Amino acid sequence: MEWRKISGPMRVDSASSGAQLSYRLPARKGGRMAKVTMYMVKVLNANDTTNVRVTVELEHGPDGQVSILHSVCINAANPGGTFPTVLSGQADTSIVIGEWLHPVLKIAHQAGAGGAAVWSVVEVFEMRKPF
Repeated sequence: MEWRKISGPMRVDSASSGAQLSYRLPARKGGRMAKVTMYMVKVLNANDTTNVRVTVELEHGPDGQVSILHSVCINAANPGGTFPTVLSGQADTSIVIGEWLHPVLKIAHQAGAGGAAVWSVVEVFEMRKPF
């Protein structure tokens, strides 16, 4: 298995209205060698312990430039109010993973554009399990 810290610590902010913003993490090669990919987001801090929602989507593609959604690994999870904490989820194991992995970290207010700005400080980790 391969375990790596792929980002952070980094601060991620929603839009001022609370609408979701996406942070594309660097594309990484070698998806074809993984049967399962898991992501963990270590949340170090957040400005609103009730309304922050963190999502991790896995996109994949044939090269490091273009990609398409593979699966949603962590879907609008609330990290709660005790920090640090961790959120975890894995890619859909029924879909073959393409050569390049493009993880996308998203943050939003739970009410979306009807809320207020939220932010969080996070580190992102990836584990790949080979066939």
